[in-house]
Amino acid sequence: MRNSEALAGKVVSALSQYLSHQAKTGGSAFRQDLEMVRGEVEIILSDPFHAEAFARFLDHPGDATEMATLRLYLARALEKNPAGYDRLEASLGGSMHTGRNKRRRGFLIAATVVGLVVAVGLGYLLARTTGTDSASPSSAPPVVPPANTVQTTVQPITSGSEESTTPSFPSSSATASAAPGDGSAISKGTPVFLTELPRPSSSGWEYEHGDHDVQLTPYPNSLWHGLNTCGSNASKEQQFRLKNFDHLEVKAAGTDSTSDPGLGVKFEVFANDNEVNPLSSVVAGPGETKTVSVDLPANTFSLTLKASLTTVDKSKCRTVNAVWGAPYVVAAGS
Repeated sequence: MRNSEALAGKVVSALSQYLSHQAKTGGSAFRQDLEMVRGEVEIILSDPFHAEAFARFLDHPGDATEMATLRLYLARALEKNPAGYDRLEASLGGSMHTGRNKRRRGFLIAATVVGLVVAVGLGYLLARTTGTDSASPSSAPPVVPPANTVQTTVQPITSGSEESTTPSFPSSSATASAAPGDGSAISKGTPVFLTELPRPSSSGWEYEHGDHDVQLTPYPNSLWHGLNTCGSNASKEQQFRLKNFDHLEVKAAGTDSTSDPGLGVKFEVFANDNEVNPLSSVVAGPGETKTVSVDLPANTFSLTLKASLTTVDKSKCRTVNAVWGAPYVVAAGS
């Protein structure tokens, strides 16, 4: 059974250790098996967006943020690429097998050297105890190890699972529904990302959407928009059409890594045509991340997400990206 998150975690951990060790040794710690794993990841993440994330990881393989980002993107790509999953799993399995073989060889070599040293010592003691004052030729000669014996220290690169710091996300099946936005067309409890719901019109995108970060932590299927203190763009709304959903969850609400660090944002959720009394309202202060969890009324036919700056100062232009990290609704079923 495929487990994309687990495989991605093992791959990123193995590559991080290998590339960090290689950087410390000036590139001399070359492993053909792990280079194959690296090549498979490069193929799977070949589109420009993911290739850039992989390049950042290669530049800083020990950086926790780059590792978490790559784990997230690789896991999502593997879910959509079963053939790539199988190739990568096979490559990583070969790497782990090679590492185990090297450890066994290292142990055998070390054991052989230790045995030879012990033999030399015993021979020397035997010669001392059986020798005579006249230096008789019957003295036992020392045991000499074979000339080609070399003691080797093996430093394997392990790929043991590292505890992931990446947030977990729902796996939405809304795209398989013949009626997008209708929670009764899918199983009860199925999560559906808001990015998969219909908007008021075909060109109804007010927010940007896709993968984005909230305070350096990456989130998939996010929504965001730029706000500023010096113009009329101090708040922004995005509406979605839906029915038969009973819960809204937002993994993280806050500003991204490019935003002014001194600004806070208010995040509000409105149902239907009510734009006065929000279902939920949270304020993410400077540097903060908040979550949103709210039950939806039974007759909900639309949701409006609104982000507003808590500070407006037209004398000084300051900007932020207000981000809804991985927002999704849960189907009520038929």
